[in-house]
Amino acid sequence: MARVDTNRNLVAAIAYIPLLSILTSVAIFFVEKEDKFIRFHALQAILISVGYFAVSIALGKLPFGSSANGLVFLGFLAIWLFSMYKAWLGEVFKWPVIGDWAEKKIR
Repeated sequence: MARVDTNRNLVAAIAYIPLLSILTSVAIFFVEKEDKFIRFHALQAILISVGYFAVSIALGKLPFGSSANGLVFLGFLAIWLFSMYKAWLGEVFKWPVIGDWAEKKIR
């Protein structure tokens, strides 16, 4: 069985903290220069947060946007929590499109 590095996994999981995600993720991404596991999770968290804010702003322009925004937040919350859980376990879970892009950028 592979050794689990809880500090490394914790830092990767922290990158996904909802609502603070963009700030913590950017800080982690630029502070951590060596560990590709941590950098991957930080970059994927940044992209998830940017996606959430883009969808939220777009929905805000629509008449039913405030109602839909609550559902969108719950969906993104599930994504953040699942990603955080996978990072905590030490797994590299790639979301479609953004996961592949993040992986290419950290190489």
